[in-house]
Formats: sequence, structure tokens, C-alpha cells
Amino acid sequence: MSQFSSEDEAELQYLLRQLLKSTKDRISGAPSIECAEEILLHLEETDKKFHNYELVRYLRQHVDRSLGALVEAETELGAGGDAGASAHDIHAVTRRTRDSAEYKQMMQTLKNTMSLVVESLINKFEEDQLRKEETYRDNLPGASEGRFNDNCSDSDSSFNHVSKGKQLQALAEQLDSSQPKEVRWEALQKLCCAPPSDVLSCETWNSLRTSLSAVLDDRDPDLSVSDKVLKFFAKTSSSSPFNLTREIYSSLAKSLEGYFLSHKLSLPIGSDGIDVTRPDISRLLKQMRLINDFQKEMPSFWIRHPEKYMEEVIESTFSLLSVHPDLGLASPGTEKALEPVYLLALLDIKATWFNKWMHSYYSRAVIFRLLERKYKSLIVAAVQQCLQHLSDCEHRSPQTSGSSQWSIYTRSELEYAFFVHSLCVLGKVLIYTNGRKLFPIKIRKHKDLYSLTDLVVTLINIMYQHPQPPRAPNLLCCPVSLAPRSLVTELLWMLCEQTESAAECIYQSPVIETLLAPLIRLLNGEQVSPAGSLTHIADVLARIASTDRGLALFLNDKSLDLSSSKGHIIVQFTQRLLDKDLPSLGRWEMSPAVCGAFLFACRQMYNTCEGLQILRPYGLHSCIAAALKEVPRVLLLTQCSNTSTIPVSKNRTPSVSFPTGPSLIWEETLQDSLLHFAATPKGLLLLQSTGALDHCVAYMYSRFIKKLQVSRCEKFGYGVMVTQVAATAPGVMALLNSGYVQELVVKLWSVLECGREDLRVVHPKSTPMDPIDRSCLKSFLALVNLLSSGASVWALLRGQPLPQREAYPLREVPSTIADLMDRLIAVDSDAKINSLFNYEQSHTFGLRLLCVLCCDLDSFLLLESQYALCSMLLLRQKENVTEPAEAQGQLILDRLSVERNHLLVRVCAVGGPSERRLPPRALQEGPDPYPWPMFLSYPSAPPQCYTLDAAMLPQSKQGKILTSKCAGTHARTHARTHARTHAGTHAPPAAVPDLHPGQDWLAATLFLMMAGDGERARRWLVDFSSLLCSAFLWPARMHSSVHLPAPVAASGIPPVYWCTAHYVEMLLKAEVPLVHSAFRMSGFTPSQICLQWLNQCFWNYLDWPEVCHYVSTCVLMGPDYQVYVCVAVLKHMQPDILLHTQAQDLQVYLKVSQRPHRPPHLTSPCCTSTQGVCQYGAVQGLGGVLCMGGSYLSGQTHR
Repeated sequence: MSQFSSEDEAELQYLLRQLLKSTKDRISGAPSIECAEEILLHLEETDKKFHNYELVRYLRQHVDRSLGALVEAETELGAGGDAGASAHDIHAVTRRTRDSAEYKQMMQTLKNTMSLVVESLINKFEEDQLRKEETYRDNLPGASEGRFNDNCSDSDSSFNHVSKGKQLQALAEQLDSSQPKEVRWEALQKLCCAPPSDVLSCETWNSLRTSLSAVLDDRDPDLSVSDKVLKFFAKTSSSSPFNLTREIYSSLAKSLEGYFLSHKLSLPIGSDGIDVTRPDISRLLKQMRLINDFQKEMPSFWIRHPEKYMEEVIESTFSLLSVHPDLGLASPGTEKALEPVYLLALLDIKATWFNKWMHSYYSRAVIFRLLERKYKSLIVAAVQQCLQHLSDCEHRSPQTSGSSQWSIYTRSELEYAFFVHSLCVLGKVLIYTNGRKLFPIKIRKHKDLYSLTDLVVTLINIMYQHPQPPRAPNLLCCPVSLAPRSLVTELLWMLCEQTESAAECIYQSPVIETLLAPLIRLLNGEQVSPAGSLTHIADVLARIASTDRGLALFLNDKSLDLSSSKGHIIVQFTQRLLDKDLPSLGRWEMSPAVCGAFLFACRQMYNTCEGLQILRPYGLHSCIAAALKEVPRVLLLTQCSNTSTIPVSKNRTPSVSFPTGPSLIWEETLQDSLLHFAATPKGLLLLQSTGALDHCVAYMYSRFIKKLQVSRCEKFGYGVMVTQVAATAPGVMALLNSGYVQELVVKLWSVLECGREDLRVVHPKSTPMDPIDRSCLKSFLALVNLLSSGASVWALLRGQPLPQREAYPLREVPSTIADLMDRLIAVDSDAKINSLFNYEQSHTFGLRLLCVLCCDLDSFLLLESQYALCSMLLLRQKENVTEPAEAQGQLILDRLSVERNHLLVRVCAVGGPSERRLPPRALQEGPDPYPWPMFLSYPSAPPQCYTLDAAMLPQSKQGKILTSKCAGTHARTHARTHARTHAGTHAPPAAVPDLHPGQDWLAATLFLMMAGDGERARRWLVDFSSLLCSAFLWPARMHSSVHLPAPVAASGIPPVYWCTAHYVEMLLKAEVPLVHSAFRMSGFTPSQICLQWLNQCFWNYLDWPEVCHYVSTCVLMGPDYQVYVCVAVLKHMQPDILLHTQAQDLQVYLKVSQRPHRPPHLTSPCCTSTQGVCQYGAVQGLGGVLCMGGSYLSGQTHR
């Protein structure tokens, strides 16, 4: 049955209607008709219910009835009587069936029937719609005489009384330019009354759009018709899909392009201007404004449509902007053509539309492809405008002003708007690789090709010119800065932020020479005009120096025709600015703002180890300190709103209020510049020598509590700087005086015990499962950073007793480190236990902190000698037992007992990773959760289970290491006496105490290496004291040595820190940059952990043979091998360092962890590489620093 009856047609119509209703959501969501067709064509692939639709079932039954017999016959013929058929046979049967006459007749009948069904559905739909509209109008009161006043309304009108297609075709004919204006006006009135969806979906839309575009090109001075067209386009585009918006945009762009080519407007000459209220200019601006609005909105939705639509929009835009009408005038000073880009620049001077187009790769790739193939002239025109602006600035008075009338734009204003627009476009192009590939280009009046470097040099020269734009109210009211210097500076900053763009555009010799040319001329006593660009030069130089490659360019490159590098020029200029030793500059040019900008540029160099090493001879820290002393410090007796307070500890002098204003800003600038010397170990020594350490740390704390950014070039906060300062005794005392320590303790207590009082409790706080809760981790790490150095612990706790009171009020908050230890660590009474809201968690926190502190053996000896911590811990272990009626109680296994046992084993068993085994801090699964023996009393030697290879150790080390202080002190005393006698009658500086704070670990190590022979160790130390390397390998000897310069000795900072640790950080950044970055991210410093390793001769970190190798290597090879050993160990630990940086516990890992595998042998190639030693000649001269006497800190500079 291949024919359809009337009943079949009615059934098909019903089934088709049901299918459309079922897929209504899919079809209505399509953005265009083409997309709706694609959805229906692939419905079987995307709809799981496809085969359940009644229409599909009906069609399948119809195919079976029409072709079933034919398919069975062909199948039997192809199978040849076999039971099965192959895939080849199936394809052959299908091909013969489709070629048969029955199949063709069925398809033809089905197409004809479905066409009739679809047409019938459409007619019924239109009749239903007209019936509904008529019924709705009849029900409206006064519908017969009512009239619509809104010409752009989407409501119903007389337009719907006739056929849409015929009416729109008639309107298109009435809009023809040959028709009278009244006819065209009436046609536009009717068109605006029609719903936009009907107009855009009709078949005559293309002819109607052509007629509307022709209306825009009409030269009729009466603009009412063209304005109506623009309103219609604006209205329809807001409710139309992108493919129709694209057509409207293209029509507008082509209309404007044709108008500029045919009319050939010109720019005014002299003081004349273009009046935007003039009818033709007003119409052009309105049309360009609509285009610009389209440009800003299109990127938000064109990614959802085919790329050809977006490419058509971009190409039509570029075609419009590349219009260059030829006026036939070639002589200079004559009229110049008014191009579309001038109007676009007036409406969008910062090229916001182009920034949005360049945001995504989807559109950026098309833009660069079109620029490369067809529209490279746009880039040429932008560059040409920058060159023209530079030429005009060089030959024109800077007082050129615009018109006083808001509607008049002079030629200079139009040219300047085009220049700003071009500058913004070029800046966005240059930051991308494909954009930079557009260069070099051919420029008019230039013989050679114009390269990227030439463009950047041109922009820098523009920055040197007069900074103000034309003084027209309509330009100056813009909310952004339009000064050329600011615009070029922002562009150069943007280029510096990208590694590749900086390498190709900024890190070039001509660019750097152009930036430094004004400084060189001023240093030579020449005049520079204008000198107001110095601040912008300093800002660009600071951005360059803030990157690793830029810093290397400033410090090491000597490509200029000068004896020194570029960095030396900047420092020399800054130094003479501070000294006011530049006669060619006026008073304004040497203002604090200019000096501060160049200090900031210098800071990017001297806050690195390499930069400070090269720039140190200039004594910039002394110049800044001298300038700081000259700043007037007038105290305010009355409080006012414009004051800033520096808080200090409650036990110190009260805070001082300083007046705000220029003097305070200049003072803070100098303090900030001095403070950044503390970013490196050697810089901290220089800062201490100026005597301004306390003031700088107080300033840092005032910014720290306000959570202010360090600077615009710093990615991290003050964490690294605080850690660097806290590594020395003077630094930690400055932190104490500023109030930082008190703030840290109070904040820790608030998160550990108090919680947030202003937080409304709806759900109870969950019990923390980790030993240190995430809320307390930041405070814990801050305490570790503060107390990581033994010198800091001695400075804060030496002679400080624990409070030990009978009662502790619940609201009392500790404010010192001693108070914190008394409440969290030395919990030896019921009063202390009852004063803690979270006893187990808080006490565990204290024990973990004590474990980190005891990893520094000097800190442990101080704490044990003053507070008897081991006895206290053992007593608490004995008390933590059950209380049966008979026999001795059994030890209770809980978090605190396990933590105390781990801590007792750590402080009593000494050795490297292969010489001791530390018990875990958690219970195990199984019948015996903790198989490790508990410490309940001091053993004569650690239990065998806690030592791994005791046979390899000397017997004197077992149990005698920490008690052999008398032997080490005896050997050290004889060695010091001999050293002083050998040096003459010079006495040690009076400011330095004679006693070294802590144990002499080199003397103890030598005592063990000599098998406990004290006399032999004494003789060796006496002989060793005459060698230069003893200054670094023997910190206790240098503490009171007369060979140390008096300023260095008075600082209280050991040479191991400001010299050895400084070079460790410098080499670590060069050799293992990932580890160096990991330290900065964690807020910890390599100098702190290296200072601990070197002070205690790697005890508890290396095995005993490795300790002996370390001492022997440094004695025989020189003190620079201290640096190589530390760098080699950190490089060996790189994988673990990166892992623990991500876990945010790098500080704890470096101090307390026991590595499961052996560290690198100190005689391995990674520690004794001849190539590495020869590469760092500066480190080989490590000992020469001590031979410079007081000149190191005396401020002698290269003038």
C-alpha cells in the first residue's frame, strides 16, 4: 500500500502536530532557523524517545507494508538458501531495494503527502492566530477609535490586517530613494509599528534591509528619516538572533564606509573645529555610536555561533576603519581627510571594544589572521599616528588648547583622540605573540622597516614629551588619565608583566639606553627637558627590575658605552638625588616623589642577594638613613583624624603619633626602602648598622596589622621579611618592641582557646581531629618562624621565669612567649588544666611547638636549663596512669602521652637518620597499638629500639654528648685565650658579651672526633683558630673575636648568617630556583635552616660520619664549601620540599623530620664539583669579607 487516503492524511497531520509539541522545547531554544533544522535532522541521535513517537511508528509500519515483500525476496535471492547472511549481502540487498521502482514510488508519494500535511498545518496556524487577534481587539474597550502613539511599539496595529509578506514587500518599495519623503516617512512609521520578529522572519527582509541602508545614505538634510532607520535598527537588534544582528551591523558599517568614500570629509585647519551638532556630523556620530554599542555587546554571545558570523563582523569593522579617502592634496599643512576612526576614537577613546574582542582566543585568532592577510594597514596607521604625535610634540608649544565650546572639536583634539585610541590598540596587540609577528612594517618616510624595538623607543620618547592632553572640557572630563606619559607607562608595564613580550620589546639595548639616557645626561650635568618624566622612568625601571631576567640585565649587562652596568647608573642617580647633588635639576624635580620612585627601582635590586652583593659598595643604606634623620618629626599633642599610630608592647614606651602629609609620606618611603634591606641576610646586617632597625620594624608592623600589600611588584606579604628579621637577636627584639610578638600570641590564643565572640553559634563547633587544626596552622607556622633561630629563643626567654600562679582566670590572655609556654607547654597543675577550654588540643599544640624548638640544640639547652622541661614531661607521664586498688597503675595511651614520649625520645637520643629511630605520633591498628617503650625516667642510654646502628658510633657519644659541655667549654676557653694572645693585646668590643649564647658545637664535635681526648682537641682548636676559615666554621670563637670589625661585632649578628647564609640564598636561587621559590611561598627562609645546621654542625640531621666529613671538607677546602654543602643538601631534598610546600608545613618538615633515606654523601660530585666551585668566584672569596675591616659598614661608596 503506497497511496495515502484522506483518513491517512488527517492521521499524519495529527501525528506531526504531536511530534512538534513533544520537541517544542528543543526547537524554541534554537537561536536561528538553521539551528532548528539541524536539531530536527539529528533528532534520532539526540532524543532517546525518538522511536517511541507515534509518527515514527506509523512511518515504520508504512515502510514495512510498502517494501516488506520486496526486501524478503531480495534477501532470499542474496542468501542463496543459506541460514544466515553476511554483512556484504545485507549491503547488497539494501542497495538493490533503494534502486527499485517500488522504493522510488513510495518516497515520492510520501513527500507529496507530507508537503500537503505541512501546508495544511501552516494555514490552520495562521487562521488560528488571526482569529485570536480579532477576538482580542474586539474585546478591548474603544478598540475601533483607539490609536497608538508609540511608533516603536511591538503591540498589534493595522499592519496585521493584511498579509505580512505582501505588506513588507510594499514597504520595501516605498522606502526606495526615488519615492517622496512623505511616502518614505509613512513607510517607516508602519515598519516601526510592526513586531521586530515578524519583520526579521519575513522573506523580504534582505530587500527591506537594502532599502533601509539606502535611506541612511540619503543626502537629504532632514534627518528625521535616517534617525527613524537608526532607531529601527537599534530596536530590532536588541531582540534578534546573532545572525540577523550580524546583517544589521554589516549594513551599518557598509553604509558608513560608502558615505566616507563618497563625501570625502576633511579635518579642520588651524583653530577651526568640527561642530558635532552639524546635521551630517551628528548623523555620522549617531551611526558610529550604534556600531560601537554593537562592538561592545557582540563578544558576549558570538562564541555560541559559527566562526564565519564572527569573521564577517570583524572584517566589516576592519574594512570600515581602513577607509582612507584621498583628497588629492599632498602638500604639507593642507587639509587632511576625516576618517571613520576619528569618530570611533571620540566615542571610545580607550578602545574598549578592541579590548573585549581580544579577550578570548576564539576571536583573537580571527583578528590576527585578518590583520596579517588583509588589514595590516590598520597597524601601520596606528603606528603612523604615534609618530605624527611625537613629531607634533617636538614642534608645537605645549600650551596648545582646544575650543572653549563643548560641541566644537579642533583638529588637535581629533588627532589626540586618534593617538590615544591607536596607543591602546597597539598595547593590546603587542602583548600577544601573533601580534608581535605583524612587525616589522613599512612606514611612510622611513627607508628601513619599522621594528618592535623602534616602536617601543618611539613610545618612550613620547613619554618624555609634555604630559597633558589638549585642554578641552570634553576630553578632560574623561574618568581615566589621558596624559601621554601615563598611557605609555601603563603600556610598558603591561609589556613587562608578560615574559615573552618583555623579552622581545623591553629587554633590548636600544630600549634600555633610551630609558637611561636622561639619567646619564643628568649625571653628566646636562639639562633634560622636560624633567617631569623622571617618575615615569623610575616606574618602568622598577617593573623591569622586578623580574629575574630584567634584574640580570641591570646587574650584569654592560652593553652601554660605560664602565659600569645599568644597575650602577640607577643607583648612582638615586644616590645623588638623595644627596641633592644634581645642579641641573630644579627643586621640584628632586622632590620626595621622584626620589621615592627611584628608591623603589633600586629596592627591586638590593632586596635580592645578587643585587645587594653588586650594589653594596655604594652604601645606599647609609644615604637613606641620613635622609631619614633629616625628616622633621613633630609630635602632635592633640589627637586628630589625620594621625597614624605605631603600636608597641604594653611593657614598652607608649605609641607616638606623627602628622600626616608630605613629611610623613616621605618618612614612610624612606623607612620602607630601608626595611627592604632586611629581605636578605647581608642586608639585615646593613640595616642594623644604620640604627634604624627598630623604626623600620615598627613601620612594617603598622602595615602588617592593616594587611597592606608590600608593594605593587611583590606577590607575597611580609612573611619572608619577618622570618629574616626574626633569625637574629636584634631583629627579634625589634619585633618584640614593635608589638608584633604580643599580637601574634594574642591572635594564637584567640583562635586556639577563645574563638570568634561575634560569631552566632547555630551549630556546635566540630571537634578537631588533627593535632593542629587548620584554623591554628597559620599561627603555629608564624610562631615557628619567629622562634626558629636559637639566638631568637635566647633573646626572648633568657632569664624569663614562667609565671607559675595558683589560679588562672579564664578571661586572662597571655601576651608573651613565656606566658604562652606556661599555659600550653608547662601544664603541670590542675589550675592550668582547668584554665584551658580545649585542654587536649591546646596542650598538643604546645608540645608540637616545643618539639620544633628543641630541634635547635641551643634552644633546647636553654629551655631545659631554665624550666627543666624533661623532668616536667616525665612527671606528667608518670601521672597519666590508671589507679587500680592494688598494684601499680598502668600507663594510659592517649594523644598527649604518645606526644610526650616522642618528644622525650627526640631530645634524649642524638644522631642522624641512620643512628636513631623516633617513635610515631599515632597509634597503630592491631592488638598492640603502641609497641614502643615509654620514657618514665632518664635512662643511662636510650633504649636499643631507638638506636639503629650503635656499633658504628664512638662509645663516648652514647649518653655523653649533651653532658660533655664542660669538656667543650674547657677546650674552647683555651683556644680563645691562645687566639687573643696570638692577636696581641686587643680586647673584644665592649658591646659584645664575652660568653657565647649556647653550646660550642664545633668544640664538642672535635672532642668526639678526638675520641674524648680533651688535650688533643685543645691543641687542634688552638692551631685552627689562626686559620681564616675558623671565622665561619667556629661561630663561638667569632662571637668575641677582635678580628671582627667593631660595627659588625656590635650588631650581634654572626658572620655565618650575614655571609655564609647570604651566599646560600644567592646560589640557591641560581641553581635550584624551584626550592628558592618554595621557601618564599612558605614564608620561611633558607638562611634560617642553614644557620641552625651550621651552628650545631649538622647534629641530628646528618649521620656521624657525614658530620666528620663536613668538618674535614670545610677545613681542607675552605669556608666556601659550607655554602656548597648547604645547597647540595637542599637540592637533594627538592622533591620533599616541593611536596611539603604544597602541604603548608615546610618549616616543620625541615626541622623535625627524619628522612627515610640517606642524604647525599659530602664527598659526592654534587658537593665537590670543580665546575661549580669555579663558577662562583665570589663565594670563593668568602673569607675576604672579614679582612675589609670597618669599611664594610662605614658607608664608603663609589661616587
